[in-house]
Amino acid sequence: MAATGTYSLGSVYRALGIKDERIIPHIAAGELTPVIVLGNIETFAPSVIEARGLVSESGVAPAGQWIGHLILSTAPGGTIIEKVSHPDVVGNPGTYYYLNIGPQRPFTGFTPVGFLLSSGGRPIFSIVQNLLNQPNPPPRGENLGGSRAYSYSSVNGIADDMWIPPGFYFWITFENQTGAGVTWALAWRFKELPEPQGPA
Repeated sequence: MAATGTYSLGSVYRALGIKDERIIPHIAAGELTPVIVLGNIETFAPSVIEARGLVSESGVAPAGQWIGHLILSTAPGGTIIEKVSHPDVVGNPGTYYYLNIGPQRPFTGFTPVGFLLSSGGRPIFSIVQNLLNQPNPPPRGENLGGSRAYSYSSVNGIADDMWIPPGFYFWITFENQTGAGVTWALAWRFKELPEPQGPA
């Protein structure tokens, strides 16, 4: 509910050392109506439309082999992996997903990923590639100057909001240690930051 009242700036001016009442402004009663605006943050600061991408792939990993997917973060502010997910493979013991981050290229012999959806304010800068059906073991992040997450074999959503610095690689490997071929599927959503980030 709106209400009228008197709002005087006199105390502010006096606090600044102005004593002459002739130059201190006043707002007469009834001339100012305070208003409260209710809304969300987007009302005042619209979200920035950043370049975004969606990667998805699936196939069959033969026994004792692995597949790999990577993204090379090349945007000025780095890349945020917003979501990583895969179907539940709990019914296939001996199959594992590994998440890795490191500054060195994890594997060679790439073929381009065929399933990359690009959307946002500008084209995607990052390089997305995959590697299929290689003999175990897959490359580990801690061996390439980075780190490796614990294996995941029974979780649908496995990662959220990971920042990949410019020039670093983020890669996922699916490893099959069973005695038969296993169907796998993988998808991740990411966005690129157009501006360099400040100190952490």
